[in-house]
Amino acid sequence: MAEPPIITAVRTCDVEALRREIAAGGDPDMLYSLSQTGLTPLWYAACYHTPYNEEQIRERLECISVLLEAGASVDKLVCGVTPLYHVVASSLFEDRADEIAALVEALVKAGADVNWEKGTSVLAGAAARCTAATVKCLISAGAVDLDRALVKAIDNGKQRNCAPLLRAGASLPPHITGTNHMPTRAYIEKIRAAGGYKAYEKAHRQRLVAMFLPKFPTLP
Repeated sequence: MAEPPIITAVRTCDVEALRREIAAGGDPDMLYSLSQTGLTPLWYAACYHTPYNEEQIRERLECISVLLEAGASVDKLVCGVTPLYHVVASSLFEDRADEIAALVEALVKAGADVNWEKGTSVLAGAAARCTAATVKCLISAGAVDLDRALVKAIDNGKQRNCAPLLRAGASLPPHITGTNHMPTRAYIEKIRAAGGYKAYEKAHRQRLVAMFLPKFPTLP
């Protein structure tokens, strides 16, 4: 089956070609069968795995915007999952943090379900694989699976993801299993020893003040 022009446009980040296809009546929610899988234009725009340069990322985001404005469903399932879930959960994106953050922000702004889950949640997937910026974006949009996301962050050594989860109200797990990612485990145990994240953060701030105030007495 030949690739439909609307799919070619989003795969190649050709915004003008996409606009032409939409104007000509192209279906922004069409299913293009590739092997046994039906893929939508939005799925291609958000989830295609080819690395993009900075300009292509901008064009890719513009393609997403054009599709959503044309009525594409932001949560339409492909391969049994939503585009947002796939972006944060797929290991194929793991080394492209800035691209993920931009894609997540675009999908969240469009109203993607930040609490959709299949085995694990969007937030837990992000905590395990993405950056703190992405985790914060999802929390700000209403993601609530904080405790499970914190466990995923700890298990995967994502120490920077622990703070926004704890600040949002995640509970420290009673036990930390496994032996990997010792720095993250040590960080969590320091928080536990301090009596919780708020107490740890306060003590950490006091240590920084004690360190810098003698050298910079005019600091607020």
